[in-house]
Amino acid sequence: MAQRIHYLRRRSELAENMNIVGDEIDFIGFYLTTGFNIGPAEFSNDGLVITSMSKAVDEYCMARAEGIARVKPQLRLTNRWAEILQAIENRRFSGWTDMVCILLNCSHEDQQKTDKMFMKVSKNIHRTYTDPKHLSSVVVIPHERRTDALVFYGFKEVLKERRHDIMYDLASQTFEQKHIQKCLVIGMNIDNSKGPYSTLICFFRDDPSCRVDFDVR
Repeated sequence: MAQRIHYLRRRSELAENMNIVGDEIDFIGFYLTTGFNIGPAEFSNDGLVITSMSKAVDEYCMARAEGIARVKPQLRLTNRWAEILQAIENRRFSGWTDMVCILLNCSHEDQQKTDKMFMKVSKNIHRTYTDPKHLSSVVVIPHERRTDALVFYGFKEVLKERRHDIMYDLASQTFEQKHIQKCLVIGMNIDNSKGPYSTLICFFRDDPSCRVDFDVR
């Protein structure tokens, strides 16, 4: 469901920003390959031909029609991304569609880089958490034509009571970038993890006090 929502939302945006040649199956193939995450090229006023992007989808559909087992083409996601998306979709709390779209606006390559960086940061937190200025987060800021930021924040159990205040501060720092309008902060208790995330909050520039806030219970 999350990917369908993201597909339809981004499909509409691409149609407004680019002249794209291809049918709907080509769009599906293009989405499975890129997640529609093509960077500033989306706003370059260049045309885009995607008529060859349906090959994997066509082959899968033809195989199914002939009763041949074939692995279904899928959007590439890291394990962390897939688990967080599934957990959010399972709960479907207020604002969940915006949250999954922010996550899916990260390319597979950016997901891999972010995962690697957050794993390194999380390991260091055990050693540095007593320093008030210790590094505890990884921030993903999009290019200037995209407006949603993403932050992964790690904290130890002893700092649990301060987690929401720190998440607010982290979001406020992303709003120093003038083009950022919304920020999803995903918090992880590195001492007591019960799922792919411990808490998450979506903040809005126009009213930082207005936020969608959910902890794992």
